[in-house]
Order: sequence, then C-alpha cells, then structure tokens
Amino acid sequence: MYIFASEGLGQSPEMLSDFDDEKRRFDAANAEHLKRLAPPALGVLPLDVLRKAGLTTETRINKSTAALLQSVLERSRVLRPYIAGKLISIKIPKNFIHHDFDKVFEHKLVSLHNIVIPMGSSAEKELKNIYGFYHAQTQTIHLRPSANIGHALHEAIHKFASPGFLNIFGKFLNEGVTHYFTDLVLVEQGLLKSKAYAEELACAKNLVRICGRERVAQAYFLGSNKLAMDIVRLLNISLLDLYKLKKQGDASLCAKINKIIPN
Repeated sequence: MYIFASEGLGQSPEMLSDFDDEKRRFDAANAEHLKRLAPPALGVLPLDVLRKAGLTTETRINKSTAALLQSVLERSRVLRPYIAGKLISIKIPKNFIHHDFDKVFEHKLVSLHNIVIPMGSSAEKELKNIYGFYHAQTQTIHLRPSANIGHALHEAIHKFASPGFLNIFGKFLNEGVTHYFTDLVLVEQGLLKSKAYAEELACAKNLVRICGRERVAQAYFLGSNKLAMDIVRLLNISLLDLYKLKKQGDASLCAKINKIIPN
C-alpha cells in the first residue's frame, strides 16, 4: 500500500510545491549573499595595498590598519590557495585591539594567558619586547601602542592558522612558520621583511627546505597531518615522541629539524 505525502502529512501537493519553490528561492538568495561576501578574484584589484598607501613594514599602526590588512590578505597570491575558504568568516577588523598604553597591553597579555611574571625577572624584560599577540579562545588580536605594520600582519596571519599546528609542533615553530608567511606577504607587498623571531624563523625556513612550502602551508592553514608524518619519518620517531619533543621545550623539536639540513 502506498501513502502519498498529502495523505500522510495532511498537506496538499500544491502546498509541497510552494515549499519547494520557497526553498529554491532561499537557496538562490543565500548563494548570492555568499558570493557578495567572497573575496575579490585575484587579478581584479591591485596587489600592493600597503606600498600604495605609503606604508612600510616599520610604520606604526593606526585606526585604518586592520581594514588595510584585510585587503592585503584577500589579495595575497601566496596565501589565497590556503585561506580562501576562511576569508568569508574571518575578518581582521573584528576584535582588533590597538592598546593606548603599554601597561594595559601587558596586563591583558598576562591575564588572558593566565601567567604570572615576577618583577625584575628575565620574563619581565622579555615582556617589553612583545609587540602583539593573538588570543585564539577570544579570537582577538592585541597590539602594543608602538606596534608596526609587520607586527600587526604577523598577528593577523595567526588568525588564519589551524589550531592543530600549534598543538602538534609547539609555540616556537608555530611562531617561526607564522613569521615565514608574514615575510612572504610583506615581500609580495613590495616591503622589507620584518625583523623579529630570528631563531624561530630559521627553524621554519629549514622546515620548508626539508618538506616544501606546500606541505608546511597545508599543515599550518588547513590542518593537514601530512607534515607531521613527514617529520616522524625523517626523524625516525613515533607520533608520541613528536608530542614529547614539544613538551620538552619549544626549541627541542627545532634542534632536531635543524640537524637534518646538511652543512
């Protein structure tokens, strides 16, 4: 025995047809909305946003910086293959906080990360050299009053990273890879590379030399596990050993990665 939809649900075929028509209209409107939100096609707009705005890597940030960085990342030929799907939902101006006072910036850093820094300690001295940070849990970018374009771009790129990269490879290498892509975008903009994270960046460059930029980018932005498997194979260790290396200290994994590179 067959039961027609109109019998089983108390709806006439005409009502079901109206529902289908409404759904098609909704889907079409939603597709058009997503199309409007999508980043512009590469090649449509000029690439060098920052240089045309008269900015350099060392220029201090201001109220227009977040919007400019959004344009920079939307137009980046280097990053577009990996961040295109995130550009609709991730907006740099949202939760982009340029603090007016150093003390407020430093208080926010220690409070959000739930850390204690003793007065007069080496950690307190190192704190003065931190110009920005991205807090993943609140999806906020925080920048010191004197932060520049290079600092801000570095933190903006953090916002597009897969959480898995930090979890697997640790903070040291995470910062190095973030800065590696920051420098690529700065050069793409016709600007000088940023002077920061020298040791971390050296490790990231070695990682790229060993495994290739594509592999590193897929792991960093898209959460691919292929890079981790490459490292495990190259170092002849297990995934558990990789995790232990991260726990031993931020530079422990990099020490082993750097040994792979021939002199």
